[in-house]
Amino acid sequence: MATKSIVEIEIKDEAFKKFKEAFDEYNKALGKQPDAWRVTGKNITSVNKDLNQTKKLSKDIESAFDGVERITRSIAKNLLDATSALIKVAGIGGLAGGLAGAGSLWGISNIAGSASNTRFNSMGLGVSAGAYNAANVNYRSIFSNPAGTLGAIRGAQTNPEMQRMFSYADINPNGKTSEELAGPLSLAAQKMAKNTPDINLGQMSQATGYGEIFSLEDLTRFKQMTEEELKTTFQKTEQDKRNLAMQDATLKSWQNLDKQFSRSGTQIEKVFVEGLANLVPNIGKLSDSFAVAVEKIMKADQIPGMVDKLSSGIGKLADYLTNDADKDFRALMDTIDVVGG
Repeated sequence: MATKSIVEIEIKDEAFKKFKEAFDEYNKALGKQPDAWRVTGKNITSVNKDLNQTKKLSKDIESAFDGVERITRSIAKNLLDATSALIKVAGIGGLAGGLAGAGSLWGISNIAGSASNTRFNSMGLGVSAGAYNAANVNYRSIFSNPAGTLGAIRGAQTNPEMQRMFSYADINPNGKTSEELAGPLSLAAQKMAKNTPDINLGQMSQATGYGEIFSLEDLTRFKQMTEEELKTTFQKTEQDKRNLAMQDATLKSWQNLDKQFSRSGTQIEKVFVEGLANLVPNIGKLSDSFAVAVEKIMKADQIPGMVDKLSSGIGKLADYLTNDADKDFRALMDTIDVVGG
């Protein structure tokens, strides 16, 4: 019998075993994927179906209103064409356009209106046009209402009961304009405000009479400003009063022009009102008819069902996104994570 040589070789298979375990886990994860994708796909398909139904219902409703819109647009165009023809025949368009063009040339109508207001307000306050313009430019940084403040000072001058305020401020109001008194009164009110706690400012302003001239906001603003800042504002106002002065005769001419523009505009409006009077009843009737048409459409037998289906589709989508979507997305991400890991 022949002798056999037997050689024993030790094989280390730990690495192979680890690989096999990992491969088995991989196969197991792959086996789960179809179920996970199937569940997710089923939910997405259901939602997509509802969305398609919602989209169709929206198009149906949109088509119905498009029909109404086309009819209304056609009617409106016919009315516009008829009105344009009427205006051309009557010659109203050329008249109105010419006057409008003249009034708006270089902003003339705005200039006339501004000049008219300047003359009107300055006369009422008893100050010159220059003083009024200067106050509007400079006082807006210290008074909530510059013209109103000047008016209140003017009112105090003519009210015997308000003389105590001038006495308290040690000011003689006789022979002075409201613009000339604004500076000294403001400085006196500022001194009072700075020496008065905030909690007592309202009460003290009424006791001294300053509250009849200046608002609580004005007095609070005075407390935060320096005396020099107030003085500088009134000095600048005095300079601007000369620089912004206007002759009363010039302002009066602009005021007359402003009235003429207003008169012409009112006359044009009168022509249109009277000339188009016969259109009013039928335009009103058209408006009512359109409202009735929309009401009939919304009350049609098909509308409630369409709205209900649209509402149902929206509700299903909202429910899915709120509840089921999160679960499906997590399952999908877990599967992806296992495969990737």
